[in-house]
Amino acid sequence: MSALAYRVSAVLSHAGVGYDDMRRLNRMGISMSPDRMINLQHQIGETYNSKIQVWKKNIETNRSTVKFLQEVKEKQVKDCNSDDMDIDTQIDLTDNVVNTYSSYTPEVLQQATKLISKIQISPNETGVTDENLKDAINHLESEKLPLYKIVGDNVDLEVHARIQTKDHGNKSIHWTHQFAERARIVPSIPTKQTHQKRLKDVQLVELLPSADVLNSLKETWGILISRVLCKYVKALRCFKDVVIHHIPHKYSEKMAKKSTSHGDQLFEERGRNVQWAFGDGANQYDRLEGLRTEFADWHAKFTLYKSEFDIFVNTQSAAEVGTSAASINRTGKTNARKGIQSNYNDYKDFHEREMEAHICAAFMEMLSMSTLEDSIPSMPNKDVPKTIRQKWLLDICKGIVDKYVFGVPDVNTLVEETQNLQNATTAEFVCRAPTCNAKYIHHSGRVRHEIKNHGHHFNKIDGERDEYGYYYCQHGCGYVFSTKATRTKHEERTHGSVAAPVNDTESVDDDCSEQDYLYNYHTAKLTYGLLLLEFNDAVKEGDGERLFKVYKLAMLFYRKYGHFKYAYAVLLYSSQIKAILSESEACDLKWNRFHNKFGGKGRNIPLDLKKEQQNKVLKTMWKGLGSNLSEQSASRVPKALDSIEDPMSSIDTDCRLEKRQGRNSKKGPEESVTQILGDLMKKQVFLLTPGREGHKSFPKFEANLLEGLDYRDLHKWMTDHLSL
Repeated sequence: MSALAYRVSAVLSHAGVGYDDMRRLNRMGISMSPDRMINLQHQIGETYNSKIQVWKKNIETNRSTVKFLQEVKEKQVKDCNSDDMDIDTQIDLTDNVVNTYSSYTPEVLQQATKLISKIQISPNETGVTDENLKDAINHLESEKLPLYKIVGDNVDLEVHARIQTKDHGNKSIHWTHQFAERARIVPSIPTKQTHQKRLKDVQLVELLPSADVLNSLKETWGILISRVLCKYVKALRCFKDVVIHHIPHKYSEKMAKKSTSHGDQLFEERGRNVQWAFGDGANQYDRLEGLRTEFADWHAKFTLYKSEFDIFVNTQSAAEVGTSAASINRTGKTNARKGIQSNYNDYKDFHEREMEAHICAAFMEMLSMSTLEDSIPSMPNKDVPKTIRQKWLLDICKGIVDKYVFGVPDVNTLVEETQNLQNATTAEFVCRAPTCNAKYIHHSGRVRHEIKNHGHHFNKIDGERDEYGYYYCQHGCGYVFSTKATRTKHEERTHGSVAAPVNDTESVDDDCSEQDYLYNYHTAKLTYGLLLLEFNDAVKEGDGERLFKVYKLAMLFYRKYGHFKYAYAVLLYSSQIKAILSESEACDLKWNRFHNKFGGKGRNIPLDLKKEQQNKVLKTMWKGLGSNLSEQSASRVPKALDSIEDPMSSIDTDCRLEKRQGRNSKKGPEESVTQILGDLMKKQVFLLTPGREGHKSFPKFEANLLEGLDYRDLHKWMTDHLSL
């Protein structure tokens, strides 16, 4: 059989060609027979887990040897006082002495003695001292281990029987598939199974987008904006040589290397729930200790896109020029109209074009430009040093963020009030009356004391609640309660009836003439779009630190727009990095979240997206098995998956096949951007005009996308979940 026939067979198998078609092609001398292809898959799959077995063995050998040497040190090395003479302690590693140790095995003892003999300074040195022991432990703890992650996802498939019987019917398959991803970032921090701090010591501001986080995002958003402007604005094309195409970070070089071949939030949630269910096990194995579940980033980004679609796209607004629904029709990208759930790639492509148009429109309005070809005054020429030209470009791009992106002060206020509430509720509540120093554990107790003993309460009433989030009695007696239920009981017992509920929303200004609802819609669109651009770019660069900052802001959006499971997953992720995990484990969680198939800067993808790509190939190949699909035949395919994928990449290279761009139009993105930009400039959406009405389908659109997210609710939600 020729090499060409093998490659053709690989392509046919990868495409899910059925058994009968494979037989026909084999008889024509084009491909291998289906039986031979199955046998080849079996042979390839025999070593499917060989790499991970080697990695696992290396890690186990290291950890077990460290544990053994630490036990030897604990039992044979005595603690010395500071004034004792420094004399080496002789260590006895003979089998009859250490075979009673709990961590002893003959293999571990052999590995330990072999290592100590290598690191002893003098070749003539006899015996083992406590210094040798210490050096061996330090060597093992600082060793770069082949750490890895198991990335998993659910695989669901419906198989319909050609001829149904009682014993042979349709199958609804729900399996899981996993692969191992070797960590590219192995921290030099010694691995210690201790947390960084207790959860009760965590300040909420550490898990929220603080002023420093927002300023950092503002810097990178300026860079992202500069890329768009230098692409479309004619006068700025001469600045392409100073555009930052890859935002550097401390692991940029490592993240540019090819990955050696996690799960989505649902898979992570199920894994976490299983651990909780077995939390009462008799030992560490029964309790599944040592397993750390985590969500991955593609599904988290997908959920952000889903929120963006729900906020800004209304099918009733298709005739309202400037809205997202109208722009979808006017650019001909009608597949995007079906939404993110049905057509993710189409909507993502449209959203990127829409964002580029919004960036250009904001820039043109800020500089009073009419077209993309207009000149820009006071622009440095090419003779000016690159650093100065780059600074000028970034400063003008950051000006767009300062002017049009949603109010940073609003987020700062939300974060500060949440942190202030934490500070107030973790300390004792002192009576606020002059000369009285009575202290109470609960705020409600303090208020009761103030009313009874001083005839006054000092609460700042805001709607139904005071500044600490307590509900005040609606009959006006001044008492406060932690829940509505306890307030209701008080009102029934003390006042005889439950008062009518008070509207908890803030009063709306009678004069709406200051609002520009059209401007609000498009500045909010720009804000959310920049958040998604930042998310995408951080993933591409493999920048775990930037992504961590993005998630702090994204958590507020998840919470505000009803994606509570993702909000909790991000809260857990942030608290793991800041407190629950050791420093080395937190570094692994933050940075080893990406896969780079081919190598190169800006070519990383989330681990769960890699898993989804594998699932697509798996399902295609499984469908080729037809109704003969069984666990045995299905398991053969994933075991040989990597060995099938590699030849496919080689075939694509040899055939000079480029990845399809997935655009609806063969023309470049300029056509769509120009169309949307023209609509935005015609309506002057970025020219603040007090009293202007918004789009008919979005009549009272708020510029602040987090409007209505109450700091008291946020504080209660965070503290309740952190105490689980």
